[in-house]
Amino acid sequence: SKRLISSFHQSYQQNDKTNCLKTTRFIIHLIHQNVLLDTLPIEILVYLLKNPSDDSVELAIEVIKECGQKISEFCPRMLDSFFSKLRNLLHESSLHERTRNMIEALFAIRMNQFKADRLIPSDLDLVDEQRSQRIGLIDPCDPESMLDIFQYDEQYDENENKYKQIRKTILGESTGDEDESSSSSSNSDGEEEKQDDRVES
Repeated sequence: SKRLISSFHQSYQQNDKTNCLKTTRFIIHLIHQNVLLDTLPIEILVYLLKNPSDDSVELAIEVIKECGQKISEFCPRMLDSFFSKLRNLLHESSLHERTRNMIEALFAIRMNQFKADRLIPSDLDLVDEQRSQRIGLIDPCDPESMLDIFQYDEQYDENENKYKQIRKTILGESTGDEDESSSSSSNSDGEEEKQDDRVES
């Protein structure tokens, strides 16, 4: 999460719209999964609309499209404030026509109460117990660049087994021993059935 927020700031300051949009969408997914706080999209929108440009408004529209329903549930006044800001921008000639069309489309989405998509797709709604990380947009974030450097793990096998156990606990997967025992039992049952068929014949 820290790396994502750091990447958001970096790509935004470098006017890297493509990476900034990808990072923003990733952050939004984490918000929907309650990994990040619900207040983070509000911080992002305030940041993007402080000095609006075509790119920042487009990013803000993407955030509202994806998080508008969530914001409307716990802070509807802030959502009204953002739409009021966009309404004023809609009549400013400084914005490109494409951006103004996107704003108009966003108002239509709001009239439909953001019902186009689920907040969390059913195939991603896997975790019941969730804890949000208390990280704000302006909080100092260490990008942890050392994680980009490969480090040899002398206890790789041991750590890999620990990871597999944690994964099985989270996803409810059966252990390898259970799989082997079930497969061996099914094989033995199949062999017994074949022997019975031979005796009957």
